[in-house]
Amino acid sequence: WVHMDPGVSFMMMLQRQMSWKKMLCYWGAQFLGAIVASSLVWAASSGMSGKPMYDEGEVFNRPPFNLGANGLDDFVTTGNGFLLELMGSFFFFFVISQTALDKKGIAVTNFPAIPIGFTLVVVHICLIPFTGCGVNPARTLGPSAVVCMSSTGKCDEVIASWYWIYWAGPLVAAWLVAEVTALMQWNVDEIEDVMSTKVSTDMDLVDDVIPDTPTKPEQSVTNGEGAC
Repeated sequence: WVHMDPGVSFMMMLQRQMSWKKMLCYWGAQFLGAIVASSLVWAASSGMSGKPMYDEGEVFNRPPFNLGANGLDDFVTTGNGFLLELMGSFFFFFVISQTALDKKGIAVTNFPAIPIGFTLVVVHICLIPFTGCGVNPARTLGPSAVVCMSSTGKCDEVIASWYWIYWAGPLVAAWLVAEVTALMQWNVDEIEDVMSTKVSTDMDLVDDVIPDTPTKPEQSVTNGEGAC
């Protein structure tokens, strides 16, 4: 299943739908793609830096707009940001898991792109004012890496003490979704059948180890005389 979020790759690996080697290959492609895409945005718009905008001042930052790099609002603490990224990522990943990955789920659909896309829109609407909406470590890495590599970039604005929340939030959310999905798929009746089968097997082993107690031969009595 094609995707561009390292958090989704991690979730699929935890759900045993992807090997750890394949996950690392996905991570390499996702991070490299994010850096290349951000480099193209910078190359296409770097000339805007320092130019007046409608005679009302200069364009926001250099490189322009910091390439959309994530950042916390001034009134949001690091702990607030982590919780917001965790909740947004969990909501997003859970919809992906239930619509596209879990073929036995009640939300399975033949076209999961619709619920996944609407969910991502809702998550962005909720998180952009506070954290810029990460929910994707590759999307966080690309712009921040290019800004820091640029000679005019302001690295301290895109990588600060809060930077880790954009990595920890999605990865922890991926683990939580994998665990919740496993609990939802837990068949109690199947577990009871396995346990009863194990008990029966153990009893059979005990019977094989402990031989039957020998019984004394019965004595028959004929005409009042004992027969040996």
